[in-house]
Amino acid sequence: MKYIYVIVFLVLSNQFFAQKISNVRFEQVKRKVIINYDLICNPANSYFIQIYLSKDNGQHWSLPLEHVSGEVGENQGEGSSKTIVWDVLKDMDSLTGSIRFKIVAFKSKIGSIVDQRDNQQYKWVKIGDQVWMVENLNYQTGKSWKYNNISSNNDGYGRLYSWESAMSSCPDGYGWHLPSDQEWSELTGFLGGNKVAGKKIKSISGWEEVYFKGNNESGFSAIPAGYRKVDGISEGKGNVAVWWTSTQYQPERAWSRSLGYGPDEVLRSYEDKRRGFSVRCIKD
Repeated sequence: MKYIYVIVFLVLSNQFFAQKISNVRFEQVKRKVIINYDLICNPANSYFIQIYLSKDNGQHWSLPLEHVSGEVGENQGEGSSKTIVWDVLKDMDSLTGSIRFKIVAFKSKIGSIVDQRDNQQYKWVKIGDQVWMVENLNYQTGKSWKYNNISSNNDGYGRLYSWESAMSSCPDGYGWHLPSDQEWSELTGFLGGNKVAGKKIKSISGWEEVYFKGNNESGFSAIPAGYRKVDGISEGKGNVAVWWTSTQYQPERAWSRSLGYGPDEVLRSYEDKRRGFSVRCIKD
């Protein structure tokens, strides 16, 4: 049976870049929660608004809530008494106890595309002079797998690809490709270098270890999708993210980038091409 019975709401707002979310308040109306907030921008700009929840006083955060409407998502401008409506029971079977919200505003250099091959939609973000997909690719090819072969098209983690499959996975006919080792280096360089870029590209939610989570300052929204070993066993979901680059190291190995073994660092390594890693596509 689905039900909602909230004892206490603790509301937390976040400040990023030169804008501030303030004066957050809420009310519960039957099975929905209505949240109001003020967005102050300096200078005036448009932002991408997302909302998260925590059931353990901020130790762990959910993925962005999906069944929300109102002044949330892309192209949100400055204003007071802005409204978000959350249809609680479409996101979960029940909600009780003390809940904390986090409302986050990102610079709105964003958009979305539809992959014409299978009609899946992907968001993108501009970081420096590059345009990256904000989501892991989920296009099914030969030698690509769901984590532990559990099929779910809407889990947000995407598929895991062998290097050979990753090389032809991005919708290149529509202006996207698998990023090279150099293009990954350009991304991390723009964000201050490998030692600090990890925190800026990690999602603020989805990481099981609090020590590993980031602030997603760039909007890249990296989530820990794990990886697939050569023997077919999947590991690391919730703690590790690994992506292929298009750059070969030697006939059996290629360069990759990974997150999860340190709080702030992006690791660069060469790996067996038969392993299954995530794919993030970049605009031509």
